[in-house]
Amino acid sequence: MTGAFRWFKKAACAALATLLLAGFFPPGAQRAEAATPFSDVKDGHWAEKHINRLYLQGLITGYDDGTYRPSQPVSREEAVLIALRFLGKAEDVEDIEVEFPSYFEVSRFFRKYVNEALMQGLLSREEEFGLAQSESGRPWGTIPATREWLARLLIRAIGLDAEAKAASGVTGFADNALIDPQYAGYVQVAAEKGLIRGVTPTEFRPKAVVDRATVATLFSRAQAIFPVAFSGQTAGIIMELAPDRLTVLHADGTSTDYELAPDTLYYLADAETAASYADLVQYGSVTVISRDGRKADFVELTDARPRLTTVEGTILGIDETARKISLLVNGAAQEFAYDPQRPPNITDLEDQTLQIGALKKDMPVKASVETFRTPGNIISIQVLQSTVNKTDKGTVVSVDTAEKSVTVRLADGKQETRVLREGATVRMNRLLLELEELQAGDEIAYRVEEGRIAEINVERRVVSTVTGTFSGVVEADGIILFVENGENKFLNYTADVKVLIQGLENPGVADLVKGDEITMTLDDEGRVTSIQVHRRSVETLRGAVVWTYDVERKYLTVDVNGSLRSFTLAPNVRFDADGTSLNTNDGISRLARGAAVSIGHTGENTAYYISFITKYTGVITELDTAAKTLRLRLDDGSIVRLEYNSPAVDIYGRVGETISDVQAGDRVTAHLALGSPNTVIRIQVQRTVQFELTAVDATANRLTGRRGDGGTHTWTVSSSSPLYDARGASIQTGALAVGTMVNVTFMGDTVIRTDVAPVTFGRVVSVDAAAGVLELALRDGTVSRLTPASPVVQKGTAFYASLSMVKPNDRVEIRTDEQGRTIIAVADAVEKKFLLYDANTKRLYWQKSSLSENNSVTLHPDAYIHDAQRTLQPTELKRDNSLVIYTLRGMAVEIVKQ
Repeated sequence: MTGAFRWFKKAACAALATLLLAGFFPPGAQRAEAATPFSDVKDGHWAEKHINRLYLQGLITGYDDGTYRPSQPVSREEAVLIALRFLGKAEDVEDIEVEFPSYFEVSRFFRKYVNEALMQGLLSREEEFGLAQSESGRPWGTIPATREWLARLLIRAIGLDAEAKAASGVTGFADNALIDPQYAGYVQVAAEKGLIRGVTPTEFRPKAVVDRATVATLFSRAQAIFPVAFSGQTAGIIMELAPDRLTVLHADGTSTDYELAPDTLYYLADAETAASYADLVQYGSVTVISRDGRKADFVELTDARPRLTTVEGTILGIDETARKISLLVNGAAQEFAYDPQRPPNITDLEDQTLQIGALKKDMPVKASVETFRTPGNIISIQVLQSTVNKTDKGTVVSVDTAEKSVTVRLADGKQETRVLREGATVRMNRLLLELEELQAGDEIAYRVEEGRIAEINVERRVVSTVTGTFSGVVEADGIILFVENGENKFLNYTADVKVLIQGLENPGVADLVKGDEITMTLDDEGRVTSIQVHRRSVETLRGAVVWTYDVERKYLTVDVNGSLRSFTLAPNVRFDADGTSLNTNDGISRLARGAAVSIGHTGENTAYYISFITKYTGVITELDTAAKTLRLRLDDGSIVRLEYNSPAVDIYGRVGETISDVQAGDRVTAHLALGSPNTVIRIQVQRTVQFELTAVDATANRLTGRRGDGGTHTWTVSSSSPLYDARGASIQTGALAVGTMVNVTFMGDTVIRTDVAPVTFGRVVSVDAAAGVLELALRDGTVSRLTPASPVVQKGTAFYASLSMVKPNDRVEIRTDEQGRTIIAVADAVEKKFLLYDANTKRLYWQKSSLSENNSVTLHPDAYIHDAQRTLQPTELKRDNSLVIYTLRGMAVEIVKQ
């Protein structure tokens, strides 16, 4: 049996196996393996590197008390066993009885090894038998080895016997004369090779006894000039390096991945003391010892110089079948192979990672080729240009016409500067522009090819305004006429142009009056998008009743609390009934005596709009049950005084309400008696109710929700009952999902709007119940400090009035209910083993612990799935993954992969 020392071998005799593994001394028991093995070889010991190396190689072990005893002498027979182990021949020695001359005494256990050393030429019978006879009365094997004797054994072990015999035997040591002539050549060669050094800078002390630290050092150093294969030991260059792993490329082209652990030992070839992970150099040469083939126990950087060469040229071609890349270098074609299992790392000038297939002919590149082998493989390629191809949008920050570059601020706030490629176009609505016509603030869409801008489209220009005097409008052509600086001009306006006239609700271009001073805002196409009217405001007269209307003179007289007032109808007067527009003929036909109206007018008593009133909506500021009157503050801030007798009262979720159920501060809609401007016959009280959505019908725009008391309600989203997200933006029903909390506003029993309830979800960092303070780690990593007033803590179906029920690391949902209370819902947590995820039903299944267990849960639309390092998709979970699942209202709101 030849080769390296083997870690494990099934021995015929268990006792013999124990002795072999125990070290030099047969009586010692094997010490338990550890990365840093010996308690008496401290960090910084002069021989620690060599002792650790030989221990991990299996050449030496320590004692069963965890010590190595580095200063203890080594006998000749023990040194012989180490030499045989060094050569990988100790296990090959036949277990036979060996007899030596009586004067050549060797311990029984070591006889076969000494005999093998004699046969291998490590020892000479003539020399050693003669030595034994000269030491009559002392057993040859147990005598401590001297420095000169061990030098000869070591030099023969590494195959330099002939060189030593030919040497002059002269060393530079001051005590050279004390070296026995038969050892002098061996000491000389050992010293010249750097294997052995003097005890002092000038003295070799040849007769000094060798200790265990020294013998480990000598056989460790010998490996630098006489490489020996050991099981679990590899050499190569560092291809990949990370704090927890190391990849080594070997000379035969294979590679090995190793784990790096806190107890991994690091050394440098030119230093005796320990190094660290930080001393490793990617692409440097390294020796690794791993006892289990996975974890690196010992890592020695043998050469810090990167085994790389750099080649710069252009791509000629890629042969993915042959796994070769051809480059044109200095006018000559060169071909380089790559490892498909570890393809080269390819990046461009913007540090984008590319695949081999993205390399194109004539691309300029800089390739790194490992020189560990001949020929070496390409391990990385930098493309010396940008390969970015994209379309994007942003706002122009600046334009550099000299460099032909544009700096753009993107939607995420980041800025990028790109040069325009030759032939790039700049357009606005198909109109070609010059680059210098771009302005800071312009909103653009642009296309990038290989890192350069190929096309820019201006989508919105910097806003500009025009001020003048209104003179007319041509609605059919969408043209507004005005005078600017004494010159008649016109502009087109957009179909959705906004007109702003103080006091006039939802005005349009038809409400403009000749002579109005206006400011117009233009879009990037020069069209008017909004018109602000100055120095004209419309006042509203409420609580009026039509007295007479003169059709010919367009003269309206109304009764206001017993006083008559008259108005001339403007040519563009508009009519509505409770906000619903009426055409002019319909409006005029309703101007009969007794009709309740509100009139929008200017100070010169010109009526610009007339609203027929059947109801008012506002907040009750005063409720006098004795006088049976109430005052409403309307949305425009005006106050109306109304009377009532026994009005019907509607409040959502209740029946049989009366005026006694209505309070000052309530927002209501008060419906008026027919023909009366101020008599209330019905009051709808506004209430907001919180629901958890249980069904969403996006096709029918229908929602169904469950209240806190368990009751349900179904309602429709429409223009009269819109839907908004938590930020107040209008959304469609399709944007909602079952489980979403919403606040529904009712006017009486009628839904008038739905808002997604603001909800905060996070992990509890700390709780101070006495101070009423809760610290919550949010999904984005920030920590929010909350001081909820009178919180209600919900755990399952139970409610508590104290923060003491909330514990650190709880997952909680915080929201405000319809009563203004802060609800802190604590999620239930279970630990399970992942089984599968059904993307169609959005249900996650775990492995059952019993046949009757319900082993699935629906994911909440905003479920947070992560592994404490990054956010995960449900499809990234694997069978048997350990999960902590947090649920609220029957849905998984957070899943943590352990």
